[in-house]
Amino acid sequence: MKSGPVQQSVKTTFQNVGNQTRSETELFHQDLAKALVAANIPLKMLQNTQIKEFLQQYCNQNIPDKSTIRKKNVHAVYKTVIQEIKVSLDNGSFYIIVDESILVVDISHILLLEPYKKIIQVNHI
Repeated sequence: MKSGPVQQSVKTTFQNVGNQTRSETELFHQDLAKALVAANIPLKMLQNTQIKEFLQQYCNQNIPDKSTIRKKNVHAVYKTVIQEIKVSLDNGSFYIIVDESILVVDISHILLLEPYKKIIQVNHI
């Protein structure tokens, strides 16, 4: 019996390439959602033709629709931010002040005030 390198079938090769591409695309979508949320850029900006073309040209990726990002990626970003807040609070005391006043630019703010520590501001909730 001969032992040596085993060749993959064409079907297996294409499945592996497809999985790699899909995971790279999913990672790009996740990173895009994280960047937009961190910069307080509304997801509707992905519908702007100029921005979409710019991102496609320089990222070499298809830019998803805002609803795709919202359905598949925003919840994961939310969970990450909540976890970061929990870690930063580290079972310490804190105050929550909610200001739901609507300004001309329609911004709602939540400030988490930690005694003797920094202020964490969350916009566009």
